[in-house]
Amino acid sequence: MGARITVIIPTLNRAGDLRKCIEALEAQTMARGDFEVMVVDGGSEDGTLRLLEEKEAAGGIRLGHLVERRKGAGVARNSGIEASSSEFVAFTDDDCVPEPVWLSALLAGFPDDRRCAGVGGPIVPANPGNVINRYCMHCRNWKDISFGGRTMHIPTMNVLYRRSALLDVGGFEGGVIIGEDIHLSQKIAKRGYYQKSIGAGKVVHKDPATLGELYHKAWLHGTGIAEVGRIFGKRMKSGSLSLLAELLFRKDYAGRISGTVKLTPGDSIAFGLLHRLWIIGVHRGYAHRMKDYISSR
Repeated sequence: MGARITVIIPTLNRAGDLRKCIEALEAQTMARGDFEVMVVDGGSEDGTLRLLEEKEAAGGIRLGHLVERRKGAGVARNSGIEASSSEFVAFTDDDCVPEPVWLSALLAGFPDDRRCAGVGGPIVPANPGNVINRYCMHCRNWKDISFGGRTMHIPTMNVLYRRSALLDVGGFEGGVIIGEDIHLSQKIAKRGYYQKSIGAGKVVHKDPATLGELYHKAWLHGTGIAEVGRIFGKRMKSGSLSLLAELLFRKDYAGRISGTVKLTPGDSIAFGLLHRLWIIGVHRGYAHRMKDYISSR
């Protein structure tokens, strides 16, 4: 395909959400010859391929796709990186809607410094009136903490990377299914690169809107923690006593560390309860995955 930026989107059975994401990319203010879009499909059975063929035939933007049946968004993103020849690769998710200036803003915010591996923009909830959406945004604000002016982690929902830096660190760890972007941030820092967050280039994300959806997402994160532990030989403190301690004594680290997160009394109470639901989901997902590993030996 060939362009200065390749936007890589992993997807699986989310044709409706993916259509909105592609339409947002069709509305980008950046010149169409300067970017291309690569959708990496995990074997969808819901009409995703028909959507992509329709969009490719329409010729609105430079759009291509490939099928990657190996499990995990990290593997899908690696396949997109390998298929690209661009100077930069941008990542977003199929349930995200980037604003029209997204790519232009990220590229303009990229410093002229080869040590900078990536630049990320704000991620906002699709429904800020929903307390669960606001809780998810609160958690992202905590993860976006910077030390010494450098961002420690940028989610792959909204980031532009120098492709050469990703190749230098070996891309995403294929064995990490959930949290592969956090592990990538660690590899980037260890290799001597840094990342930078900017206040422009917003992406709207479809966050969990119900307690069931939030719990399911937490459960998946728990399985991801178990996966990382298996690969790197580290285990999370688990069991009934550890869970009880977290439920009783968990602190609001976001507010304490950043000093900028101010909550209304209602959100403070709601976030405390939602965070405890999250903890339960993580512990249950972790225990489930660890049980699978033990029984498979």
